[in-house]
Parts: sequence; structure tokens; C-alpha cells
Amino acid sequence: TSCYDDVSFISQLLESLTSRLCVDSERIFVLGESNGAMLVHLLIQSKPGLFAKAAPIFGLPLLGYLSGPHFELIKRGITSKHTSVLQLHDRSDVVIPWRGGIDADGWLYESMNRTLGAWAAVHSCDMSTSNTPTPIDGGHLHVRCDTFTDCRNGSVVGMCLYDGGHGDWIGPEGDVLVWNFFNGSWPLQRTIIV
Repeated sequence: TSCYDDVSFISQLLESLTSRLCVDSERIFVLGESNGAMLVHLLIQSKPGLFAKAAPIFGLPLLGYLSGPHFELIKRGITSKHTSVLQLHDRSDVVIPWRGGIDADGWLYESMNRTLGAWAAVHSCDMSTSNTPTPIDGGHLHVRCDTFTDCRNGSVVGMCLYDGGHGDWIGPEGDVLVWNFFNGSWPLQRTIIV
């Protein structure tokens, strides 16, 4: 993020692209790493429903910024339900710790569990998670993915943890996992329609 209005910039960019190109508004995805992941969280909180799916990677909201600058995630909960979220994070990250809290520079972060718990509540999921198998489970990075159970209307709220420090990535297999999340082929879940 920057000192500029990144949310407005991205909104205007998407508006311009969708007016000029054939864009399926049901397939607009957003992904970012580190500060970019913090921007992803800000975008999906501030512009509920604009993105179909979001994949923040080793980045979380700062403490107090869980629901958007004007509480949009809560105030616009109906449209927020249009965005599924998959958070990926390295277990030994001390720059943006997945458990939240203070980092070495004094920044305070929300925890991954609290952040995704808010999204699970928006999606009317059960507040419990279950291990969700992937083709890259285990391995040398000990990848483990969990999703909140029984989310409504086919929504997905999930997290994958893997060994490593800030900036470490799973590799090409992680790229495939995120793409499978974006295109709807992972995770396979039953749909509960309300």
C-alpha cells in the first residue's frame, strides 16, 4: 500500500477495464504477498463483493483494520458474501506473524484465525475448521490446509500453513493450488444454499 488511495485506484482501474474489455465480473480475483496481501485484505473489506475470490499470502491486516476503514465488511455483509478467501502463510514468519501480535518493528497485526473467523462469520460458516486435502499436503514444507465448514452458498474461507519465514513460498505447487482455488476446482465442498 502507499500514501495514495489504492482502493480508489484499483476500483477505477477495474471499472475502466470492464468497460473496454469482455470481463466476467464473477471471475475477478485478487492476490498479493506481504504488503500486497495487506492491500488484498483492505480491498476485499472496503469493496465487498467486487472480487469473487481473494488469496492473501503472508500478509494480514493491522490490528484494528479487520473490517475495513468504515466497517464495510460488516455494514455490507450481504455483498461481502460474494468473496471467498484463501489465506496462505509461512509458519515462522516474524515480519507479519500469522498468530498476530507485535512484530520486530512494533507493528501490531490481527491474527490469521481472527481475520478468517470474521470472514467465516460473514459467510455463515460453522466456526470450526477441518483439514482440507490438497495434492501438496505434507512434503518438505509440511503444507496443511484447513477450511471453515458448512459455509453458505458454496463460499470458501480457508487457510494453508507451510514451513518457512516471511517471503518464503511453496513454489509452483502453491501457484497451482491458488489457481485451483480461483477456478473452483479446490476445495471440493458441498453447497449449502439458503
